Amino acid sequence: MLDVTPIDGVVRYAEGIHIGYRAWARAGATPAYPFGFGLGYTTWAIESAEVAGTTADGVVVTAAVRNTGDRAGKQVVQVYASRAASSVDRPALWLVGFAVVRCAPGQSRTVEIAVPRRAFEHWEQGWRLEPGAFELAVGVSSVDLPIRRSVAG
Repeated sequence: MLDVTPIDGVVRYAEGIHIGYRAWARAGATPAYPFGFGLGYTTWAIESAEVAGTTADGVVVTAAVRNTGDRAGKQVVQVYASRAASSVDRPALWLVGFAVVRCAPGQSRTVEIAVPRRAFEHWEQGWRLEPGAFELAVGVSSVDLPIRRSVAG
């Protein structure tokens, strides 16, 4: 885990892009309250998710979400990307898109989440796309990601 103990009155921030939920994911640890965790008055299920389309600007993920609780509510459906075998220093997991859904009890809705091409790119004297597949994970927080799909980079 990160060392945040001051030495001679100075805290060194050497984690670079691996900070916050990205640091937890890299360490394989589960925080008490993960990024994206919300306290609502109902429960939710992500019933399905698909990469609905690919364009020059990125991809579109569609997700079917159901309010499984007894009250109306609002949920933020989140899409994270990962790439296990990357030649680029990347986070283990990074947020690439989200959409808000509101449903009555028992109701389900389909949301579309645009994931821009830039979410897959890295900076190397200009924005570059590392060839190969990325994994997209869909869920309601950085640790509750029940559906995973592969997409070409």
